[in-house]
Amino acid sequence: MKLTETHRDSAAIQHYAVAFAHRLRNRIVGMQRRVRPFQAWSAEMAEASLCSANVVMRIKRQTEELAACCAPSRNQSR
Repeated sequence: MKLTETHRDSAAIQHYAVAFAHRLRNRIVGMQRRVRPFQAWSAEMAEASLCSANVVMRIKRQTEELAACCAPSRNQSR
């Protein structure tokens, strides 16, 4: 697998993970506004959404580290 394919795949994963986290958070916020009896449940779901956002940030950081590690240095290209 070429490096560009890895970047493309990881970028797609990041994009979908971020979009999922945003949709989940927005859905939870909407539920919190409409359904007051389920406040404890929605707070747990909001915490889960935050955890998924942390996972997204970890994926992004690891992808950037992979790109920095695998990118040819300027000295090697000469």
